[in-house]
Amino acid sequence: MLTDFVEGRTKLLNIFHFGFETWEEIGIAALLMNSSAIVQFQSLDKGTYLPYVRALKKIEKEEGFHYHHALDLTHQVMTEGTNVQRARVQQAFETWFPRLIGYFGPPDSAVYESNPLFKWGIKVDSNDTIRQRWMTKIVPVVKSLGVYVDDSVAKYDEGTKSWSYSGVDWAEIKRLINDGGPMYKRWVESITRSLESNKKYRRAALRSPYVDAA
Repeated sequence: MLTDFVEGRTKLLNIFHFGFETWEEIGIAALLMNSSAIVQFQSLDKGTYLPYVRALKKIEKEEGFHYHHALDLTHQVMTEGTNVQRARVQQAFETWFPRLIGYFGPPDSAVYESNPLFKWGIKVDSNDTIRQRWMTKIVPVVKSLGVYVDDSVAKYDEGTKSWSYSGVDWAEIKRLINDGGPMYKRWVESITRSLESNKKYRRAALRSPYVDAA
């Protein structure tokens, strides 16, 4: 998988093309990312491919740990930090929230159910369904921490029982995934160095009789 990435056969999700500018940004960004992963995995673990389902259930526990760590970090900054630090959290939310809206993929088309992943039952919910589920979960949490969520960013409609959102440039997200963002080159270089430095250990592991036995 890592080799596929450094050789350009595998693409990064949009959120992994960015890094953090400040310490205060880490908590709120991680809170948004971990919560989105949990909601997505909780949908995918209802799928038909059982090895994938079993792996996801284990990963969800790890994501839950990361989520609560991010929650605690953000809460600490918002309750004990300075005005400057709280402002950085607010700014980070406004930067990362649209990125996470885009994380779930483009809006549903009229033919999304023709996707093989739906036909085979690996994916059971549409992009919009999972995105709405995530917003229902995370927006109240963010507000409870003291972060302001403007209606133009995310607004719940009691009539339609759904969220509206803005600030997502789908064409830019597609370009980012295909061409790379600010962190892409650094990731490629870092993983390439890691693969090279660990090459002899991987080869030794693959020659081990325990690999075949497993």
